[in-house]
Amino acid sequence: DIAVLKDALQEAGQIYVELTKLGAPMGFLDVGGGLGVDYDGSRTATAASTNYSLQNYANDVVATVRECCEPHGVAVPTLVSESGRAIASHFSVLVFNVLGQSGVPSGYPAASENEALTVRNLRQTLADIEAVPGGEACETSKLQEAWNDALKFKDDALAAFRLGYLSLTERSVAEQLTWSCAQAIAAKLPQGEAIPEELKNLKAELASTFYANLSVFRSAPDSWAIEQLFPLLPIHRLDEQPQELGHFADLTCDSDGKLARFIAQGQSKPLLELHGLKANEPYLIGLFLGGAYQEVMGNLHNLFGSTNAVHIRLSPGGGYQVDHVVRGNTNAEVLEAMEHNPELLLERLRMASETAIQRGDLKIQEARRLMDHLETSLRQTTYLQG
Repeated sequence: DIAVLKDALQEAGQIYVELTKLGAPMGFLDVGGGLGVDYDGSRTATAASTNYSLQNYANDVVATVRECCEPHGVAVPTLVSESGRAIASHFSVLVFNVLGQSGVPSGYPAASENEALTVRNLRQTLADIEAVPGGEACETSKLQEAWNDALKFKDDALAAFRLGYLSLTERSVAEQLTWSCAQAIAAKLPQGEAIPEELKNLKAELASTFYANLSVFRSAPDSWAIEQLFPLLPIHRLDEQPQELGHFADLTCDSDGKLARFIAQGQSKPLLELHGLKANEPYLIGLFLGGAYQEVMGNLHNLFGSTNAVHIRLSPGGGYQVDHVVRGNTNAEVLEAMEHNPELLLERLRMASETAIQRGDLKIQEARRLMDHLETSLRQTTYLQG
């Protein structure tokens, strides 16, 4: 909010004037950071935007300091700014590929003899949902009642399983039927009407998880640490209408390694419009405005190193040229950062292989393949490669 900046500048300007009057050899005033970045494009005083432009910021900084100095006959200072985020955010674009996709299973097994009561209740609930008209004729109250029933029957099935009255197979059928109830309700919900909150959340629960070849803690730590919104979108297949909703999970073993807050007209949303994956075709996503600022703060959380970087320069004719490529950390370099010696690891493996060969537990060709595999792995990046 520009008003917050103005208040701070007024106070700093008055301190500058008073110090000058006291005889301090002034001349420079550092206005610090605080220059925001309009991440979501809304031009509002929200955490992901700014209600001012760069020119507006510069005008207000200069005018506010001058208004403090001139009435007291104090020469205006040379202004210094250290607006790190605003300068560095546009520095680069992080491009990562999607490795796979998982979602809620569709379909369920046919009924069997002597099914448990909770499973039969779920089958009947699903039949009741399918009988409710969809679209504008839909009665959301009936869908709400059916969903409440489905959740209760699922809880009953889980309790029965814990107590040993339900088999693992029956438990899995109960869960599949519950998801089928959710899918049937989501398909029947009308558009643009007042929908109960629980039913609104069904689409989010049914959304897919897209597995991203990155580490959030390395390349976008602010998304986890301060819930910073970054613009994310596919950077190809832009001539195709996205048909799915999803969020991203990274390669790390940490449940916080996810991207599940996206820009939505000045607000945030938990899901992003994405395309379904195609076999043997890459799917690339761009994370924008992260820049050098995120790279500097990134760490070796879960031992994922820096990514490969390509320096690109715009040509006068409108094209571009690749200046140079900076290779990311290899597995060996990350091990060295953790005080391990890759060469010593290889030597130990070689010695152990020779001992195994002498005992007849390992063939020479197998030992060579093992050594080659480890040496190749140590030279590779910490991220998955095709």
